[in-house]
Amino acid sequence: MTALELKQIRKFMHALLLTDAFDDFCVAEVHLVTFAEFTIDGTLHPEFFGGAEDAGPEYGEASSGSLIRWKLLRGNVYALIRGTRPPLSFRIVFLLPREQTDALIRDSGSNLSEKDVKSLSLNCIFRDGSLLLTSGCSITAFTKERTLERAWDDAVVSFARHLGID
Repeated sequence: MTALELKQIRKFMHALLLTDAFDDFCVAEVHLVTFAEFTIDGTLHPEFFGGAEDAGPEYGEASSGSLIRWKLLRGNVYALIRGTRPPLSFRIVFLLPREQTDALIRDSGSNLSEKDVKSLSLNCIFRDGSLLLTSGCSITAFTKERTLERAWDDAVVSFARHLGID
């Protein structure tokens, strides 16, 4: 696990809410406190559209229980945050999409199989004027092997650098 305390909060918020930088991430949860408290569960409900085939390609896998991508929530979260005052706090739990998780498992040289890895997460937490990014690796089997975890930590640091955020 890596924890990065970001100093360039405005630059991060711009990348998060006004660019496509995070759009491919799946969203497990958004918890936002502004004038009221909002919680969004990122679980897709294709029955809303009449079924998975009616959900449209922008919803990705569109199976019941799958997670939606940030690009579909970004505008709604922006509408809740937008204003002259910053939010009191927020927490966004992103998950790396399955296909990218599987690729990172292979590319990292880890001896874990794809079924051993539940998720790779990126947690964005804003509270008391500070912003923290943490990486997480959820593995279903007990192992001392940390190759994948280190690769994910490195990927998160590279992602922050790519955004130009210190």
